[in-house]
Amino acid sequence: NVGLGRDDTLFSLIDGTVLFEGRRVSVRPENSPF
Repeated sequence: NVGLGRDDTLFSLIDGTVLFEGRRVSVRPENSPF
């Protein structure tokens, strides 16, 4: 996962869905520490 910034950041996921909630980023994949 490649992220730029700290809080509100755009993460590039190879395979998965990214959900933006306020300043936190939630990812669908369960193996992701985010």
